[in-house]
Amino acid sequence: MYKKDNKAKETFGDLKENIGHDNVQMEMYLVAMGHNIRKYHKLKMKQKRRDQEDV
Repeated sequence: MYKKDNKAKETFGDLKENIGHDNVQMEMYLVAMGHNIRKYHKLKMKQKRRDQEDV
């Protein structure tokens, strides 16, 4: 089993604290941004595996 990394959670928490608790729109932007970063990372890892298989 692996230990879960909480760095992203801390970063979003810090941003939310600095912006204010009631700013729901900003929170949704942060959630969407995290989702898009995760999708981008998954795509890049898939491309990297394909490139390694082609060699």
